[in-house]
Amino acid sequence: AGARAEAAPDQDSIPRSEVRDDVAPPAPPFLGARVLEGIDLRDVFPHVSERSLYFLSWGVRPKDEAERKRLIDEEFRPLRERLERECIEQGLLQPRAVYGYWPCRSEGRTLVVLDPADPSREAARFTFPRQAGGRRLCLADYFASRERGVADVVALQCVTVGSRIAEMTERLSREGDYARSYHLHGLAVETAEALAEWLHLRVRRELGLGPGRGKRYSPGYPACPDLSQHGPMWTLLGAKEAIGAGLTEAFQIDPEASTAAFVVHHPDAEYYHVR
Repeated sequence: AGARAEAAPDQDSIPRSEVRDDVAPPAPPFLGARVLEGIDLRDVFPHVSERSLYFLSWGVRPKDEAERKRLIDEEFRPLRERLERECIEQGLLQPRAVYGYWPCRSEGRTLVVLDPADPSREAARFTFPRQAGGRRLCLADYFASRERGVADVVALQCVTVGSRIAEMTERLSREGDYARSYHLHGLAVETAEALAEWLHLRVRRELGLGPGRGKRYSPGYPACPDLSQHGPMWTLLGAKEAIGAGLTEAFQIDPEASTAAFVVHHPDAEYYHVR
């Protein structure tokens, strides 16, 4: 028989990382959630990553640099610009956002979010995984500990470009216009990411964070792989009522072209994998 696999250590038995616990929290401009209406797509589209749109969402596969430049300049950038105009003129993308700031503290692996109206009351809890080896990083470590005795601040955000674009792409697929459906779907997904970046920049600006500070982490990604963390985020943001973004039973966001994230102000925050 093969050697028995070594059991993974109990998460709560892993010592805290050496992330410093002495960072002064920034002063948020308000506490609780706010909805942003009337967002202009012309402010959002410049944040669309051409690399992600062309090579990931649209699957462009040039054989060399010369072909890459030709395809982008002659085909895909004009296509993108045409689709963006159509989305604005026909209202196919409906950008909406809700975001806010909450007092909080960390307790081990858990981020405890407090009620802005009564900071003695807990509003939500998020428990994050800790790296079993290496630097033992955990998202909760980036927030002031309970022992420190001061309230920190966490920003949450959720954005969507609405369900109309999904209805359009489904109709196009039924009608056999697969290429247009594919390209519109890719643009919708990347526009949601661009909207998240647009809002992220606003949060960083409102908190007065310098360059490189204010990392954004989303459930389902390496540092926070558990999609169920969307649940308490929705409780705090009221995203379904505020912007029409709901959660499926598997905690996926619906409509698909939507994202949600935590914004962490700690200057030493970094992106990492939990293994």
